[in-house]
Amino acid sequence: KELVRFAARMFDYVILDTPGAFNDIVGTALEVATQVLVVTSVDMASIKDTSFILDLLESESFPEDRLMRVYPGVDPRRFCPGPRDPDLLRRYGLEGKRVVLTVARLDRRKGHDAVLRALARLQGPDVVYLIAGRGREEARLRSLARECGVADRVRFAGFVPEEDLAGV
Repeated sequence: KELVRFAARMFDYVILDTPGAFNDIVGTALEVATQVLVVTSVDMASIKDTSFILDLLESESFPEDRLMRVYPGVDPRRFCPGPRDPDLLRRYGLEGKRVVLTVARLDRRKGHDAVLRALARLQGPDVVYLIAGRGREEARLRSLARECGVADRVRFAGFVPEEDLAGV
C-alpha cells in the first residue's frame, strides 16, 4: 500500500494491472487516483470483469468524473493472422511482403514518424509500411520516408474502406 502511495506522489501516471481481484493495494490505488482508466478487452470474460468493476465502483460512490472506460482499438477476432486478399496485396504492392499497418489520420501525434525511423533500422526489402489514412502530415511523412531511405518500402494508401482492412 505504501508503494502505491509513494508512486502516486512521484509520478504523473501509475499503471496498476490487476486480474480482476480487489485487495488492499487496489483499494489504496483507488483512494489516491485522480483518474481511473478501466480498460476493456473484446473477450466476454473481460467485458464481464469490467462491468463488475464499474458496478462495484459505482456502489462504493466512486466519483464518476474520475472514472473512464477505455475500449480496445483493435478487435483481435477480426484482425488476426489469416488469408490475405490477393487483390488488395496487388493494389498496394504487398505480394511477398511482411506488412506493418497503421490505420489512422495523418497527424503528428499519431507516431507515423517513429515507425518510419524504425523501418529504416529493419533490414531487408520484404518489410513494407502501409499507411491507411489521410491528413495534413502526408507531405512531411513522404519527405521523412525519403530522408530515412525507406520511401520504396512505404505505401500511402489514403482512405481504405473498413471492409478491406482485415484483408491486408
